[in-house]
Amino acid sequence: MMTSVFTRVCLLIEKWSRVAADRLNRKVAGWGKQKTLGWLVVFCVVMGGWSVVIVWQSFHTRSRAVDVRAIKVPQHSILPSEDPPPSVGLTLRERSNIIRFQQWLDSLQGTSSGKLVYDSIVRTRPGLIDNLLQIQKHFSEQFKISEDGKKK
Repeated sequence: MMTSVFTRVCLLIEKWSRVAADRLNRKVAGWGKQKTLGWLVVFCVVMGGWSVVIVWQSFHTRSRAVDVRAIKVPQHSILPSEDPPPSVGLTLRERSNIIRFQQWLDSLQGTSSGKLVYDSIVRTRPGLIDNLLQIQKHFSEQFKISEDGKKK
């Protein structure tokens, strides 16, 4: 879809360029070789002079430097390298919801329509699968406990 939009924009720009070129060609069609060459020289001198002025100004004017400030990380945020506090745990309901959700995601891989749903979930929520794996990793001891409270 995006390709067709870009293609349309490119074709539109090309059409406008062709219209402008045809219009200019009609305007100068009656000019002689001397007049055309003279205007070409004038155009090159003006544009070249303007370019020289821009380059000269870039070297001879002082520009204000961009202020660089340190970013402060909020104290309540957990950095990716930090482990969650040991007191944090999952309830039985949260754990069973996570397990059911993972089983549902796994079951989607079985059919072609399920794969489309799975792909759309991964596309719209790119970090979801990684987050589920991180939750399992951090709370792996709790996931080893079965629903009746006994260790597997």
